[in-house]
Amino acid sequence: MTNLLRMNAARSGVLVFIVLLALAPGLYFGFEHAVSLFLIGIAAMAPIALGAAGEVIVERCGMFNIGIEGMMLVSALFSTWVATVSGSLGWAIIAGGVSGGLLGLAFGVLATRGRFNQLLLGLGLNTAAVGLVTFVLFFGFGTLGFYRIPPNLRMPKVMTQYGPLSYMSCLAVVLSVGVYFILAQTRFGLRAKGVGFNPFVTDTLGIDVYRLRTVAAAVGGMFAGLAGTYLSLDWVGLISPTLVQGRGFIALACVKFGGLDPILTLEGALLFGLLSSMSLWMQNLPGTAVLMRQGGSYLFLMLPYLAVLVILVAFRQQTQLAKGIGTPYRRA
Repeated sequence: MTNLLRMNAARSGVLVFIVLLALAPGLYFGFEHAVSLFLIGIAAMAPIALGAAGEVIVERCGMFNIGIEGMMLVSALFSTWVATVSGSLGWAIIAGGVSGGLLGLAFGVLATRGRFNQLLLGLGLNTAAVGLVTFVLFFGFGTLGFYRIPPNLRMPKVMTQYGPLSYMSCLAVVLSVGVYFILAQTRFGLRAKGVGFNPFVTDTLGIDVYRLRTVAAAVGGMFAGLAGTYLSLDWVGLISPTLVQGRGFIALACVKFGGLDPILTLEGALLFGLLSSMSLWMQNLPGTAVLMRQGGSYLFLMLPYLAVLVILVAFRQQTQLAKGIGTPYRRA
């Protein structure tokens, strides 16, 4: 009961903060500018929300994967390559999701049946992804640094009078809500909770702990793959070794803040997205012109990441993770 009250209080506090962030630009610039900044925040939210929703499933089953960053990057690379070779946006999106799912499947097999250290697996995946992208950019695309995707291969958007709205941003919200209902209302969600909190008892009931955790890792990888595809084919429009820029770790932070609650995790991702748009807004304020000439843009771009650290410290006692998270299960 206490944990539920704390979770509701955290959700209420985040919602109030989100509303204040959305209203602040309107009080200064006007309603249209506020809506435009809100749309920018939604765009910045999408990759984090997708990666975090998948990680909620993974951690609900008792694992954790800090390799989200690498999965996003590899999926962005494969989706870009398929889009360039085939000229088909649909196949490119499928390639991004499938490549992320296969990486998640490999992670799940190694973490469960191989009982590898999950922290080291994630770190190795992140490091290998950067090297792979650098190698393919040079030998495959013949370029160093980045490869810009042709405009005709980028995802279409819904054009409004206030700015563009991505279909993938809407999909991120829908999938996050879908994960909430799956974990709360289905047999899979009940089994995932049992596998996360007490895998031994769950195993004695005839539920294959290894298989369920492997499936969860594959699904989480697919979500991360969609996040990477969105970054390369939609929001940024290019592929580079620095494309993800820590968004995978921000997704992990949102999961910890949400305490494995998909809705609160989504709110944390939205909060980061709005803070990112606010950092752009603050750079255009008249009083910041002098600071901007001295390289102040880096300071403003740092603010969303700093805010995430502050929020994690403030709500450090309100998280409820799986009891044996990260500990490989050994069947007796």
